[in-house]
Amino acid sequence: MTAIKVRNAVASDAPMLMVMMRELAVHDGIADGLETTEEAIRRDGFGAAPLFRAVIARSEEHTSEL
Repeated sequence: MTAIKVRNAVASDAPMLMVMMRELAVHDGIADGLETTEEAIRRDGFGAAPLFRAVIARSEEHTSEL
């Protein structure tokens, strides 16, 4: 069985979160409606009063960055 490690996202994960959000928007056919930036993700998710929380899950088998 593959171990999966889960951790809280940090501000340096903003580029990866942006890629995942963009890929999901493309998959869902709403890419034109995605209105965020890495800067906004950092500001809104990792500032003094975060507006969202994100977690990162990784398997030991799949460790490459997005």
